[in-house]
Amino acid sequence: MEPLYNVLSANGNVMCSRRCLPDGLICEEWFSYDRLHRDGDPAVIWYDGDLHVRRLEWYNRGKLHNDYSPAFILYDSDGFITREVYYINGVPHRIDLPAVYTYYSGGKRKSEKYYEDGKLHYDGGPAIVRYNEDGSVKREEWWWYGTKISYEEHYCIIFKDKC
Repeated sequence: MEPLYNVLSANGNVMCSRRCLPDGLICEEWFSYDRLHRDGDPAVIWYDGDLHVRRLEWYNRGKLHNDYSPAFILYDSDGFITREVYYINGVPHRIDLPAVYTYYSGGKRKSEKYYEDGKLHYDGGPAIVRYNEDGSVKREEWWWYGTKISYEEHYCIIFKDKC
């Protein structure tokens, strides 16, 4: 698809490109040295036909990355966030807090997933928690560095002297 426009740097490299996709979405991408990258702001912004933001993506040197906030945010047609993902160097990662959040329409929490270096993992409890729309817990899963384990196995790993 041909870009709507390109912004070029002094050496002729594309710094920003905006293009319209067949489904009516508009994608704006920011580059540095031919890789997706933008300091302090999202490097990829998706707009719907009415120019409402539908998706934001932060990149550092071509990899999804944001040190302190989600690197990926997805919005529904009403402007509510439906998914947030924290990335470090291209993989989901966050210590002691969920790296992935999903939401029901209207903003209530649907699920949370804990990742460490791209692997499902959480020392402090289940690495995946799914919620009912009323906020009660629907299902929990325990993971240890990418391997699914039972609650009992998790307990024995954490409290070795009690098993």
